[in-house]
Parts: sequence; structure tokens; C-alpha cells
Amino acid sequence: MTTHKPLTAYRVTYSDGQVIATSMAADVTPKMARAYFIGQQFEMAEDKPMVTAVKVEPLKTPASNAVAQWQKSFMRRSV
Repeated sequence: MTTHKPLTAYRVTYSDGQVIATSMAADVTPKMARAYFIGQQFEMAEDKPMVTAVKVEPLKTPASNAVAQWQKSFMRRSV
């Protein structure tokens, strides 16, 4: 059975203050993640203006845990 490196996890902050946790490939470095996100525009919702990524921070927890924690937090705020 082949084992794979765990995905990396990052916290991305956007120009409107939104913060999300996301996972990326195992070999993505913080420098690569910043190059990908910073300055790029993203559509977070169809009915809202696009936002720009302004900050990227690596997360120490495994990506699946970080994303799951963010999803739980988001669901609590959305209800």
C-alpha cells in the first residue's frame, strides 16, 4: 500500500476580512501558497463583489483537521 504525505493547510485572509482554511498539495511551501493566493481575486458569493487575498499563513494542524474546524466554525456563524 502506498502512503502519501499529508496535505498542507493554510489560513487565507481576504480584503473583506473573511478568513478561510484550505488545503493544498503536500509539497506546496508557504512561499508557493503566498504566490498563488496573494493579490488574486476570488468570488466568494455570486451576489457579492470579488475579494482579494491579502494574507496567507501556514497552519500546523493537518489539512483535514484545519478545514473541518473551519467548516464547523462557519456553520455555527451561519445559523
